[in-house]
Amino acid sequence: MADFLRVMIIDDDAEMRGNVAEMLIAEGQEVVACSDHGSAAAELARAEQPALVFVGIEQPLPRHLQTIQFLCGLLVDSWVIAYSSLTEITVFQQVVRAGGRILLELPLDAATLRRALDAASSQLKSSSMTPPGRAGRIISVIGQKGGIGKTALSVNLAAALAHDTKSAVLIVDFDTSFGDVGLALDVESPTTVAGAASDIGRMDAAEFRASITAHESGAFVLSAPGHVGEWLHVLPDDLEALVTTAATLFDYVVVDTPGAFNDAVASAVAVADNLLVVTSMELTSAKNTSMLLGILIAEGYPAAGSVVVANHTWADTGLRITDLAPVLDRDSIWDVPFDAGMRMASQVGKPLVLLDPESLTSRSIRALAQRLANDPDHIERRKLLRAEAPPRRPGFRQRLRSALTRANLAQAS
Repeated sequence: MADFLRVMIIDDDAEMRGNVAEMLIAEGQEVVACSDHGSAAAELARAEQPALVFVGIEQPLPRHLQTIQFLCGLLVDSWVIAYSSLTEITVFQQVVRAGGRILLELPLDAATLRRALDAASSQLKSSSMTPPGRAGRIISVIGQKGGIGKTALSVNLAAALAHDTKSAVLIVDFDTSFGDVGLALDVESPTTVAGAASDIGRMDAAEFRASITAHESGAFVLSAPGHVGEWLHVLPDDLEALVTTAATLFDYVVVDTPGAFNDAVASAVAVADNLLVVTSMELTSAKNTSMLLGILIAEGYPAAGSVVVANHTWADTGLRITDLAPVLDRDSIWDVPFDAGMRMASQVGKPLVLLDPESLTSRSIRALAQRLANDPDHIERRKLLRAEAPPRRPGFRQRLRSALTRANLAQAS
């Protein structure tokens, strides 16, 4: 049975509120408040501070989704679980974007409710037991375009950190469409990111270590699932919990991300200690990178903890580093030279830093690994300290997603 939780129920249907309350009480939970979708719900939630809120959602959806969004902003350490007769995937996606953790299908049964309570109880307990500090650093590799070599950079960086610095390194594949980290390292991970994220609240350190696969470089690998459907029930908060938990077990957690912005990318940015913002030497990539950097700065992400990495995926595109610097408004850009061997290394599943450690490309990536190991708070080589940077405002992930969406819409119009 789930641990004892203080629960609130919000539903416009008084009979349904009563039925859900009876089921929760039968499961040993304390129902501290019941309300419809209105101002009374806000006052009760503020007064009672429940650990868990069940919200009934039906048409009109916008009003009920606003309730979820409000609750998630008010009760930042609580769980919101929605239930509905509307079970389309689009409804589930809207619930998740509003901040809900789970969408349960009506009619509710005891077994389904018990599983939801167990998940909430486990995650809330894990959050309360997580120490305020952690040893490892989270390095997220992002870029607003596909085909710019993010995965190649991620796997080579993870291999260099593990091999050269003898550190404990985990690489995590957040690509929710076509994750290739496992393929690039020729590693089959029995546990995927989706599986680990779903189970992280119920796994201890030994179980987590046993579930991941070691690469010959010394790095450990957590691959993306082979089927996109496995991602459907993984929430952004699950991904963040996975990575922050992993950072208590590893010196470095390298997060590889997809080229198209989504919730996984927003989560990777939100938890990152260091951001590697990758661009290729192409105008389209430079333009997208400029937009992304502007949004990161506006949202308060510390420039001293990020670096632009110019990855030469072609021998000559006509652009030079000196052309990029003023466009991206950066005093320094980390240059990764072109090497035809990089593609071959990916084909054979072995990082270039191991195949040809003295090539110019390998030396650049290994130097970046050393910089991350020795001076991570000044990765961009500026004098600004992280402590001096403006703090990120609450809801960073949600605001970043909204800002990028607005920018993309403005560009399309």
